[in-house]
Amino acid sequence: MYSTDVGLLRYLLGINTESQISRDPLFGQIFENLVIIELLKHQLNKGEEPNLYFYRDSNHTEVDVIHQAGRQLIPIEIKSAMTFNKNFVKGVSYFQKLSPKASKGYVIYSGDLVFESDDYSVLNFVDVNRVFED
Repeated sequence: MYSTDVGLLRYLLGINTESQISRDPLFGQIFENLVIIELLKHQLNKGEEPNLYFYRDSNHTEVDVIHQAGRQLIPIEIKSAMTFNKNFVKGVSYFQKLSPKASKGYVIYSGDLVFESDDYSVLNFVDVNRVFED
């Protein structure tokens, strides 16, 4: 997993305002990086070894983060969108079918609609630490 300091990246790209970053072609990757860093910080601040992984198979199906919690694997998809789309859970659903160790997954995005289904929870990025509460 590769991550960069988002503040440093913003500076290097010359992004000074919120409107600039929302229009930047790298916005999705910057947002994903921000969420991954927050997940890592949460674990490190608790004195835990980071156990976050990335999944991609030969068909290029991927899951942004796999969190290993004991013997469970928690798939996490990260989207910069403000509006939830059912397609956001494709990778999570695929991974849950693929791995018997997969548990309930998460979609973390920038929208305000937060809800739960049997297979996944949808969270706003400010609540990213809830991934570790279950």
